[in-house]
Amino acid sequence: MSAPPIVALHGLLGGPGVFDALAARLAGRHVHALTLPGHGAAPSAVPTDFPTAAARLQALIDERIGAQTFDLVGYSLGARLALALLAQRPARIRRVVLISVSPGLTSETARLARRTEDEAAATLVEREGLPAFITAWEARPLFASQRSLTATLQDAQRRLRSSHAPASIATLLRQLGLAEMPDYRAVLREQAARISLLVGEHDEKFRHIARELVATCPGLVVEIIPASGHNPLLEAPGPTAARIEALLATPSASHPSAPVDKEHRS
Repeated sequence: MSAPPIVALHGLLGGPGVFDALAARLAGRHVHALTLPGHGAAPSAVPTDFPTAAARLQALIDERIGAQTFDLVGYSLGARLALALLAQRPARIRRVVLISVSPGLTSETARLARRTEDEAAATLVEREGLPAFITAWEARPLFASQRSLTATLQDAQRRLRSSHAPASIATLLRQLGLAEMPDYRAVLREQAARISLLVGEHDEKFRHIARELVATCPGLVVEIIPASGHNPLLEAPGPTAARIEALLATPSASHPSAPVDKEHRS
């Protein structure tokens, strides 16, 4: 039996091309890297919530591959939408690799704080333009490791981030920001045997999130991508693609069953 196709979901301000290294490594498999809602140069309607966004993505997947089962890879916002897809259509998905994922917020206090932050970001886009937002976005401590990348890589990343319609990004920040995401921890617990987490070595925030998830989801394993921060697809594309290839080659039934308080370094 041939391996199922792979559906790949990029992060905020990204695009399908971030999965080029993965597609090149998996030349024998079909990698369908989708454009997330709200992205692209032309203004577009943004789903009002995560379930609606997942339903729209599933419709696009059906257009691409029909009713086939597929493997799913998501990074950051794409990883959060991957969880929404898994919550809705678990029977369609064989294995899932989530890169730098948040499972959702658990308190209304945290949601209010994040909603305030995302509203400020959306307002910045509307009042000062996407370049001003990107400058503020890139200055976040979360992306500090990317400042050591070559000027060529940083310039290419900024061009990608700048290629989207500002109005759509502002709406996306309000409607699909982390504050509006359901808490998908139950999905992670129920589907742990088919899920793998990847996180960059230098991404302390998301390594902490991953450790908490592994501690509460028996069977879930987190793997560390060396010499990488929040975006391993950008910072370590070769090792990240190799690890995704290996994880997707592992049948769900024989998913590694390492101790739940351990991280695995790729």
